[in-house]
Amino acid sequence: MADGKGARKSPGPLPTFTALSLLIAFTLPALFPLFKPGLWASHDPFHHLFRSFDLDYTLRGWELYPRWLPNLGFFYGYPVTNFYAPLSYYLVVFLHWLGFGFINSLKASFGLSFLLAAFVAYLWAKDLFGEEAGLWVAVAYTYFPYHIANAYVRAALAEHLAFVFFPLILWLLWKVVRKDTLKPIPFLALAVAGLILTHNLSAFIFAPFALAYTLALTFAKPSGRLKALLLVALGVILGLALSAFYWLPALAENRWIRAGQIAPSVTEPLNFLLPFAELFSRSLIHHYPISQHLFSLWQTVLMACGFILALTQIRSFDAEKKALTLAAALSVAIAAFINTPSSSFLWLNLKPLTFLQFPWRFQAMAGLFGSLLVAPIAIYLSQRLPKLPRATCLLLVAAIWAFTSLAGIEWEPLRWPETGQPVLKEDEVNFHSMAQYDYQTALWARLWGGPWLLEYLPVTVKVPREEFWLPREGPSPWAEEYYGPEKVELKLICPLKVTLTVNSSRDTYIRWHQFWFPGWQAAAEGIPLEVSPSPVLGLVTIKIPAGEHTIKIWFGDTLPRKLGKALALVGALLTLTLIWRVEPKRWLLILLLPVALWFALWGWHNLRDSTCVQPISVGADFEGKVALLGLSFKRGAEAAEATLYWMALGPLEENLTAFVHILGPGGEKISQHDGPPGESFSPTTRWEPGEITPDRHIIHIPSQATLSYVRTGLYALEPEFRNLIARDRGGVIAGDGIMINVVNELSR
Repeated sequence: MADGKGARKSPGPLPTFTALSLLIAFTLPALFPLFKPGLWASHDPFHHLFRSFDLDYTLRGWELYPRWLPNLGFFYGYPVTNFYAPLSYYLVVFLHWLGFGFINSLKASFGLSFLLAAFVAYLWAKDLFGEEAGLWVAVAYTYFPYHIANAYVRAALAEHLAFVFFPLILWLLWKVVRKDTLKPIPFLALAVAGLILTHNLSAFIFAPFALAYTLALTFAKPSGRLKALLLVALGVILGLALSAFYWLPALAENRWIRAGQIAPSVTEPLNFLLPFAELFSRSLIHHYPISQHLFSLWQTVLMACGFILALTQIRSFDAEKKALTLAAALSVAIAAFINTPSSSFLWLNLKPLTFLQFPWRFQAMAGLFGSLLVAPIAIYLSQRLPKLPRATCLLLVAAIWAFTSLAGIEWEPLRWPETGQPVLKEDEVNFHSMAQYDYQTALWARLWGGPWLLEYLPVTVKVPREEFWLPREGPSPWAEEYYGPEKVELKLICPLKVTLTVNSSRDTYIRWHQFWFPGWQAAAEGIPLEVSPSPVLGLVTIKIPAGEHTIKIWFGDTLPRKLGKALALVGALLTLTLIWRVEPKRWLLILLLPVALWFALWGWHNLRDSTCVQPISVGADFEGKVALLGLSFKRGAEAAEATLYWMALGPLEENLTAFVHILGPGGEKISQHDGPPGESFSPTTRWEPGEITPDRHIIHIPSQATLSYVRTGLYALEPEFRNLIARDRGGVIAGDGIMINVVNELSR
């Protein structure tokens, strides 16, 4: 910035060490709520907790990028990571692999997001307006209400982490335009890809604002404008290529899930539009409404002061700073306008906007560019005050901003839907609590509706979303008799891979207890088999020719996924080549080290605690209605996990309950668990002929108990209680249950 006529000489910038110390000091209060025990009551914490939990489970089945999470959706599976940007969940899993529990990993992810966002905002504004302006902008960026709300009101992990990439991309765009070299291009590409892989909706919202910012920078240049735009385009194209493995299949396959069937006339966003005057809080301590997110009073005052000071100093600004200040003010105005009823015509006529769900998401842009409007305050003070008063003033403003943004949060512990107890203990994050989370979501959809609930349910599921997890009512939809194979034996069960042997005297089919979705495949001795959705629940159905076969079922690639991977590979090679050519070689090491660490942890956890299992073969028959194919058994410190693999031998008219008894060496009962299959949400009247259903039971046991056997079976409660009579593999009647020796499993 050139000094204007008559401007006072600056007393000099703060030392870098002092600036960084101040940065850390004013960012830490944003993290204080994270140190409270457990999770906090907010909109989405269970979503991110259990998606991360299931991602970890699937990664430990030797999967690198699982697009399908097999235990969500009442254990029918959802293609969450095929559509929802996965990077934030990988961060939670990475922290978990480093030794944190899932609860603390989720909290640490929010904390890292706060720290990184503040640091990057500082670097961005420091280069644009100077060191102290960087600090003021970082304060504003950290504590503007929507940033705080994304952590402590919405618990929107991915959207919160996206705040790291907004200023990072804008900073790199400035470097590209300013320097006219290839050096920042690979880092711009990585940042663009990072934002897309973190939160695709945020990338969509951010794109037009970033374009306007780039144009403002470019047209402020005295020359080389076309070259600058071409360099920016190169970085963005490389970023799109790097992330194509995610966004290309997400776009191409969106029609296969409920989210892709949302009608273009959805008017839900209109319910959250507010008159302009109501966008601004009237209280110094900002309070957080449930369904709207407003500008805080303190934020508004400082933005207005910054903009007024900018106008008074505009003659002393060079062309770039003038363009940036005006672009920032215009961006804030546009973001505010989109939240008012005057923008209704946009929400009604632009279909992509319907996928944003909430107009308040544009508050992210208001906060981002509104923070930049605070920079002129720092410039003004730096020209008039010594260093110590300036630092004191900054700390005072930061303290007021932190207090007014955090004091209005109503902190309550998050509670488990089933027990009402606070979410505190790591061992309570398990498949049982996951099923209760699914139940909470499905019950809300059943009682209140909402177009975005259960949005990842495949469209091939013909049972309404409000019912597929409930017992069937009415007559069986299966008119044809099922002639299944004479023998089915499970060999290896991984989260997304199954190997089994089938012996059948005629052509037949089996079904795997997962929703069908493009990518499910099967082969017999390497020869592809036909895989299709069943006509009712849309389950993975495999046609099997007569004879004895080794069948493999897996979730693999489709054409869009292959094309996306190819584009990503090309993008990665070009990006690495650029870094090799234009940057010091240490940058390659800096980038590749965390990747190498992730692969090392992934391999270690797969070798130490793989989720692939070889079930004990059972082959029991229960009155010709259900077969028990196998059992996998794992003992923990306080509980055992027994997974039964049932197969429906035809349509079932009774809702059956499974029991699992844990027995000692002498056959004495140590503990037991009874419950309908699938944590009560895969009722047997919903089972389809030929369906193989994993049924997991968590049984609490004394830590010192010696286990030797599992005894299991099925019983009906209506119209009167009765046990189903079991026959063992040889056809011998075994009574009302099957005894299975698990000693060898415990010694593994």
